Amino acid sequence: MSSLVVMAHFDVDRILRAHTLRTIENYAAVADRLVVVSTSGLDEESLAKLPSKCEFLERPNFGYDFFSYKWGLDHVGDVGDYDHIVIGNDSFIGPTVGLDTILESQAMQDTDILGMTLSQRHAEHVQSFFFVVNQYVARSNVFRRFFKDMEPVTDRMKVISAYEIGVSKAL
Repeated sequence: MSSLVVMAHFDVDRILRAHTLRTIENYAAVADRLVVVSTSGLDEESLAKLPSKCEFLERPNFGYDFFSYKWGLDHVGDVGDYDHIVIGNDSFIGPTVGLDTILESQAMQDTDILGMTLSQRHAEHVQSFFFVVNQYVARSNVFRRFFKDMEPVTDRMKVISAYEIGVSKAL
């Protein structure tokens, strides 16, 4: 089972917080490829703490986390070769179990998209701070087109509507 993780990062102080490092280490222990996309960058001390498996990319700070997800997926290229694609950010503490536990869970075997939180706010959707799609979704035209056609949005509510809710609706 192969997995790709694309994680969005931002820290106003340009440091790697303890919870973020634990999350990255959790991902690195399981993922075949780990891409962290930062809109703040990291100081040298924090960069030195990253696992060697981690591909750390910096980009300008626009478009919120979804544009970091797009940036990371574009960097990878063909994502259809992975059994699972994990998309997440550093705004939460977790997952608190090993990523392998999630990817091998019955819940993941029974669904095409799995998230930590199903929100009812604004419209039913999987919240984008952590979700996983399987290979069927990753290879779909809908998934590829959704991220390919994405434009950076500067309004938070538009991001929620177009991208956070939008990805759930599209899939």
